[in-house]
Amino acid sequence: MANYFTHISFKLAVTREEAEQFVSVIASAASIEDGNGPLLAPEIEKAFSTDRQSAEQNFCEIMDDLIFGIECIFNETNSTLTIFDSDGAPNLSALGQCLQRLYPEKLPLGFVYADTCDKARADGFGGGYFVITGDTISQQTLAQLLGNDLTALAETSGVS
Repeated sequence: MANYFTHISFKLAVTREEAEQFVSVIASAASIEDGNGPLLAPEIEKAFSTDRQSAEQNFCEIMDDLIFGIECIFNETNSTLTIFDSDGAPNLSALGQCLQRLYPEKLPLGFVYADTCDKARADGFGGGYFVITGDTISQQTLAQLLGNDLTALAETSGVS
C-alpha cells in the first residue's frame, strides 16, 4: 500500500489583523471538528455571510471536509503570513475559498502544491496550482499542463 501526500507552503503579504483573521479561521474549523460548531469572530462572520446563507452555514459548507490540515506563521518583521500544510492532506479547495473571502483586496492571488507518494507509483507524483480571483477559483494540475503542451506540440508538428 502506498501513502499519498499533498504539500503546500507559500507566503502572503498581510497586516497583523489579516493574519489574525486567518488564525481565527483555523481555530473555527477546529471548533467544528471538536463538535462545538463554528465559533466565528465578527470579522470572520462578515467574510463568510451571504444573502442566501448565514455565516455559520456557509463556513460549515466550505469546511465540510475540514480545513484543513493547514497552519500558518506570521512574521511581523516583514509582514508575511506563511501558510503550509500540517498533515500532508490539506483541503486546498477550502483554502482557496477562505483566501477569496478573507482577502478580496489582495486578489488575484495563487499558490502551488506538490503531490508526492512514499512509494514509486506512476500516478504518485505531480502537483499543480490554484488561481483565485474575486469570481473564480481555478485549478490546474501538472498532468493537465503536460497534456496541453504535448497536444499543442503534436498539432504544430503534425505528429499524433
